[in-house]
Amino acid sequence: MYRVKLINEANFVSNASPNDVERHQALVSYIEPAFKQLFATLLPWCQIQGFSFYRLSDHSNITAVSINPSLVKNIMQRIKISSDLSLNRESIRPIYDKIEEDKNYKDVVYSLLPKLTGNERYLCIVLEYDLGVSKDVFSFTISSDKDLHLDRIYHSFHQICLHFYRVFKPFDLKLSLVLDEWESPEDPPVKFSPFESLAKQFHLTAIQTTYLKLIGLGMDVPTISQTSNRSPRSVDKALSSIRNKFGLQSKNELTAYLNIHYNDGLREYFDNLYG
Repeated sequence: MYRVKLINEANFVSNASPNDVERHQALVSYIEPAFKQLFATLLPWCQIQGFSFYRLSDHSNITAVSINPSLVKNIMQRIKISSDLSLNRESIRPIYDKIEEDKNYKDVVYSLLPKLTGNERYLCIVLEYDLGVSKDVFSFTISSDKDLHLDRIYHSFHQICLHFYRVFKPFDLKLSLVLDEWESPEDPPVKFSPFESLAKQFHLTAIQTTYLKLIGLGMDVPTISQTSNRSPRSVDKALSSIRNKFGLQSKNELTAYLNIHYNDGLREYFDNLYG
């Protein structure tokens, strides 16, 4: 696990140059109204209180952006970061409510956010994605008076995450948390990575498997190239090889095939989760 050593309050993250800070602020200024509009359209039954995106490249480097950095900083100062599974590079879960799972986290969030009325409650809906070269974490702090089931709300939140990938380029951000300690978890982590079975079935290489995961999230060739630190030509060549192995003719066919496979894996995950 990670333990935060230093966080810059003004920008949420440390080791930021003036250009990094300016880019971060410009991104946040766009994200907030854009995400509030998305929520009003896709999720009218809840109110967004905070949104954060993290990219965990290894056990010491996290790229992050948040529309409510002061809230994130205050939370991180009051909880034991080393117990936060969302910061475990080896743990991948498609969706969960951090507030429901962690009483300490719940107490901190409720102490920091406005008091709710009636049947309203706070939730911190977390979606995690295995990109091969990294782990991406989307964290949505929301309030709602509805009785929510994770398997029923997953696809709405998933679509918002896919929109983030299409619109923003998080790999361009150089802002990062400073972390200083890694602690192994006591229990084996859950790793939801449905494309691994395809990689094994079709004898894909490690980098081909990474491309598979990225294109499964709707990323285009330039985005895949920058995320994986490979040339666009290498990506194109590898995707062509993957399509040939799968017997598919186009990128659209490959994307549709991967979507079906991902949803099948998701359905199996929820069946196991809820018995």
